[in-house]
Amino acid sequence: MINLYFEKRVETLYMAVKDTREWLKEYLRIKGSSWVNNIEHQKQCISEKLVSYFPGSSSSVIHDHLLQHGLFLPNVQDESIINSLTNVNPWKIARVELMRLKKEWEGPDIPIFIFPSDSNNRQLKRDFNGLSGVSHHDKVFLFVSGTMSQQELQALITHEYNHVCRLHYLDKKEKNMKLLDSIVLEGLAEMAVQERLGTEHLAKWATIRPIDSALNYWRKWLKPNMKLSKADPRHNELLYGGGFVPKWLGYNAGYHLVSSFIKNKQTHIKETLHLPAETIVEGSDFSF
Repeated sequence: MINLYFEKRVETLYMAVKDTREWLKEYLRIKGSSWVNNIEHQKQCISEKLVSYFPGSSSSVIHDHLLQHGLFLPNVQDESIINSLTNVNPWKIARVELMRLKKEWEGPDIPIFIFPSDSNNRQLKRDFNGLSGVSHHDKVFLFVSGTMSQQELQALITHEYNHVCRLHYLDKKEKNMKLLDSIVLEGLAEMAVQERLGTEHLAKWATIRPIDSALNYWRKWLKPNMKLSKADPRHNELLYGGGFVPKWLGYNAGYHLVSSFIKNKQTHIKETLHLPAETIVEGSDFSF
């Protein structure tokens, strides 16, 4: 009876990690020599299949969204890139990780879609080792490479699925999130990586500045603007940095903020996921 139950859970999670290999194989079969046409082929094989997951959005809007977050662009190395990814089999690793994380955090069932990342994106290589992801409350997209390690993929899945769990617990629409929500969201996800895999697998932005600098920038830039809506252009500027704003400002502050809360309260990510952002700030070294 236990074996049947376990097999059923494996089957359910297998369906949650979508087998996008078939989509990629279809793309390779119809791909031609024209870059413009190949973009359309890519859209046909990937984004058109995702329309039902984005109610009210067209395949073109979805495709732009995926490209913006790291989806590969057509190039002459597509077959080699896709084959190397297939050999690594991130779909299998993702199934195991999703099972563990869902049980550990009592998280929701959501689909995960895996595609090659843009191998020619220098910023993606420099800042994220060629890996990227984007999460919504009801789905996750992972953009990965055939040269990544298993630990890198585990860190990416941990970070992105933690976002899903946090949004699930908050029961707040993404469009209604404030800057403080986003800062804490990123901090929780990266502390989850540290808790599960160790500091050596943290993203570069987590330790780009020490906590003392993060505190100074928090007081100067973030605290006065923590109620900015996600729709405000300054939200992303303060989160990612840009112009006169230090790089990865909100991300780095979020990591140190949540890290200090976890340390001060002697607690863990699971117990912190459901807490309001204000409560986490109040228990951290970044208290109001």
